[in-house]
Amino acid sequence: MASAALTLLLIQQWSLVLPELPATNVLWIGSPLALAGLWYQNLRWLAVTYLLVLYQLEALHSLPNPRDMSSRAHSLVRIRGEVTSLIRDEGEFLSYRVKVFSAIDSKLIGHQLSVFDRQAEHAKQLDASMMIEATIQLAPLAGHFNFHPRYDRESAFYRGVTGRASMIRLHHAYQSRFLKSSLPIRQRYSHWINAKIDDSRVRPVIKALTIGRTDFLETSDQWLLQKTATAHLLVISGLHMGLVGWGSFRAFRYLGVSLRLSLAFASLVVMHYAWLATVDVSVIRSGFMFCFLIAASLIRLPRSSWGIFWLTLLATLLVSPTISGLTGFWFSFGCVAILLLLTRPTAQESFGMLLRVFLTVRVQLALGLAILPITAYFLGTSSMIGPLVNVIAIPFIAFIVLPVSIITLLLFLSYDLLELFWVEQSAVFSLTVAEAVILTFWLLIDQAGMLSQTIDLPKLPVVYLLMMTCAFLMVLSGLRWVHWTIVIALCAPLIVPKVWKPKLGELKLLIMDVGQGTSVLVQTAHHYLLFDAGPRTRRGFDAGEKVVLPQLRGLGVPGISQLIISHDDADHVGGRAVLESRFQIKKTITSNSQACLQGYSFRLDEINFRYSKWQQAQTQNDGSCQLIIEGSNYKILLAGDIGLEAELALMPRLPTNIDLLLAPHHGSRSSSSPALLNQLMPKWVVFSAGADNSFGHPHPEIVARYFNRGSRILFTAQQGAVEFGAGRSGLQLSSTARSEYRRFWLPLR
Repeated sequence: MASAALTLLLIQQWSLVLPELPATNVLWIGSPLALAGLWYQNLRWLAVTYLLVLYQLEALHSLPNPRDMSSRAHSLVRIRGEVTSLIRDEGEFLSYRVKVFSAIDSKLIGHQLSVFDRQAEHAKQLDASMMIEATIQLAPLAGHFNFHPRYDRESAFYRGVTGRASMIRLHHAYQSRFLKSSLPIRQRYSHWINAKIDDSRVRPVIKALTIGRTDFLETSDQWLLQKTATAHLLVISGLHMGLVGWGSFRAFRYLGVSLRLSLAFASLVVMHYAWLATVDVSVIRSGFMFCFLIAASLIRLPRSSWGIFWLTLLATLLVSPTISGLTGFWFSFGCVAILLLLTRPTAQESFGMLLRVFLTVRVQLALGLAILPITAYFLGTSSMIGPLVNVIAIPFIAFIVLPVSIITLLLFLSYDLLELFWVEQSAVFSLTVAEAVILTFWLLIDQAGMLSQTIDLPKLPVVYLLMMTCAFLMVLSGLRWVHWTIVIALCAPLIVPKVWKPKLGELKLLIMDVGQGTSVLVQTAHHYLLFDAGPRTRRGFDAGEKVVLPQLRGLGVPGISQLIISHDDADHVGGRAVLESRFQIKKTITSNSQACLQGYSFRLDEINFRYSKWQQAQTQNDGSCQLIIEGSNYKILLAGDIGLEAELALMPRLPTNIDLLLAPHHGSRSSSSPALLNQLMPKWVVFSAGADNSFGHPHPEIVARYFNRGSRILFTAQQGAVEFGAGRSGLQLSSTARSEYRRFWLPLR
């Protein structure tokens, strides 16, 4: 079982990075031979591998491909489909998912679209799981291409979303006659929680603990949970399933039901709870594992816990051909594997083992150390205080918060079914108790957050060396405080990338893909400068949190010497707050700082830097602060959003014949005057703008101006993040994020 599960995992990971999916016609020809090979022990592994490859490729071929949306971008189509998610009301607009069941264009059938609906009044007409007929405008799956992570919308495809759409007109909406999913129940429960609780920190916790909805957590609270390593407590997992299963089992036994029937009924309750909760990796994994444990107990099989683990892994991989691409998959199975290594229980012991293991200080400390590589690799940072916080937080959640929350959910379901007044009052009372204990939980997390220290990816090797030394000494001393598996886990600093640093007089310049905005990282031999922090949009997208911060951590940046904010437009300053609160920034320069107003010059690592600003500017754009970089054999200008008038006024202060220009105002028609271009004559020009942005940046006329002057042109909307290297030999293009990242489901450019 272990070999089959690991083989399928490797096959799935291999298939997800293919630039093109190979045809399976030839593989089908060999399938009879593979089936025959199952009967021969020497050929069995090869036959299983062959069949699993065929299964995985066929499963991927059967999925709707996001490439279908690219050729249909901006098309208006009438579709009939089903709302497949809870409806999120943002006040000015709604967001939800729709699966297309019928359309004139048959290629659209089966696609699941993320819909942006500006008509907020539709909130009264629409409900989860409703069938709708509507006219929508299609758009391809969009995201940002950077180096860490390479593509930030991978998880959307892995979760089944294959495109976007804007609601143009809702023709008809009606509820299906048959209850096919739990979405309507979850939607009513969500509305009920919103109506009964005013505290914005309590509502998302109750929803997360009971129905797995975490999308309403504030950004600051998400960071606090990550900083204290307690985010896993708000994910429906084995802890939740175990409590539901154990509670229902004890209830049936109390009522006099036989042991085997109680186990069977408990399994049904767990399956129903999994159906009611969100379909997430942790829910699928814990649901499978719990049912397999129950089955092993019912039929009295001497199956080990590892056997059940491998069976669960295999079943989970068979559920979806893309599931191993999700970060939650590795966290969920990684933590369970570490717990099994630490405890080595039998299948019969596993039913009651979960809480006992979680409440063990030694196990919490060991688990916290062991998952450092996972958290550091996927998140770029790990919490050092997490194991200690979890020793207190886990029993508090398990014994107080979670039981009260689940009782509240059960009472609501009873009221939703029976509509009895006293049941509703009981549910409201239980909800009041839940609110009080959740506020206590936040008090604990707030206090822990004040003491918490995080460790970023580049700092791991030194810390790991210290941990490994202590662990080896403990093992050799015979104290048995640390299990040998933890010593192995601590050998994971190999995952840490080797950070290349420029020499004196050299630099690396990374223009990130932040969408419609700007953020540029300049690295010298001993310093890092960040020019602009990226946008923050009305929809809640914060480039500082979603793009810039992961890049800084992934690249091993220990801190920023200077953060330069060219001006206060949201597409340049939007990510500043997150960066200043979560990253070490020594100094911030704005367009109103004296350094910018006076044209301050400074020298770092044998490279000259200079600020420039037009002091008579009448608009924020014209008042942008520029950064001019001059080395031994290269010149770079980061121009901000200056327009024609500012360009003409600043020309005497700007260099000539430069190597790289970050195009003014993203390539707007009101910038990049012929006079400026004739002076600068840039060898390279980069337009930092979002794909299909509403401003039409960059304007074709402006692009033509640069092209006619012999400039080589790059677009972040097409090439993604762009990296240059500069030194005594001049400036060269190092790489682009998109050129190194091709997948079978991404549009070809």
